[in-house]
Amino acid sequence: MGDLTTEIQSTAEFDGIVKALGATQLLVIDFHAVWCGPCKFIAPVIEKLAAKKIDVDKQRELAQRYNVSAMPTFKLLKGGVVVDELRGADARKLATLVHQHASRDPTAPDTAPLDLDEIAPAPTIPNIRQYVVLAFFLYYVYKWWTGK
Repeated sequence: MGDLTTEIQSTAEFDGIVKALGATQLLVIDFHAVWCGPCKFIAPVIEKLAAKKIDVDKQRELAQRYNVSAMPTFKLLKGGVVVDELRGADARKLATLVHQHASRDPTAPDTAPLDLDEIAPAPTIPNIRQYVVLAFFLYYVYKWWTGK
């Protein structure tokens, strides 16, 4: 994991982090599971956002406390209070929520504006020719295979 991303090991550790939060300090929590495919997909984004990660299989009490029923689920806390939530691996939406709730104090050291394209690049639209070529290829393979 990145230097700023932390895997929470206990409820007490998490409670200590939340209690230490300032009133305007944003905490991003990633409720995930090691077997979750979408969680693995969005992991590089989480590294860039310096989130606290909670494995729902290891920290069931925290998952229940925050009513987590799907993975990944992201909770954004400010001053220990949930201010927003995102279910699913939508990297751009998560980056947008973090940007929306981040401190607006320009003198604070960690308030540099987020570059959404760096954190979660916009999906590119594939060239339609690729699909047309693939479709013809599959059509001819089908014809050859079936003898039609």
